[in-house]
Formats: sequence, C-alpha cells, structure tokens
Amino acid sequence: MHQNVYAGTGTGTQAISEAALGSYFGAGIDLNISRLFLIGIRGGYFLVSDFKQKVGQEVNYSSPEFSFSFGISF
Repeated sequence: MHQNVYAGTGTGTQAISEAALGSYFGAGIDLNISRLFLIGIRGGYFLVSDFKQKVGQEVNYSSPEFSFSFGISF
C-alpha cells in the first residue's frame, strides 16, 4: 500500500506498508544452582522473508537472539 502526502510544491512524504512471513527457531535450558536459585540460557534465530522494497536501511530483518536469565524458585 502506497500513500503520498504533499504540502506545497517542494515538500512531500510517502508511507509504504509491506508484510513478510517470519518464524522463530530456538532452544534453551534452565539449571538449578541451589534449591532456591536457577539460571538459564536461551538462543535462537528470527527468520524473516525479504521485503519487496527497503524498510529503513534493510530488505531483510532476520537476526540471531540470545538471552540469559536468573530466577528464584518458591
């Protein structure tokens, strides 16, 4: 979808909407370090199809993801 807005002869803006298919693949593990505390690690990859036109500076926003966690068990 394209939408153009003009304000006078030299000023304008354009909005473009696009959609892309995406999936997330990942795995993780939580480890008990005592009866009360646990730590975790997780990693994965966001897989996104290409856009027809650039969105910002990119055509594809696929990327890796990593996280660490700390928890308290009750």
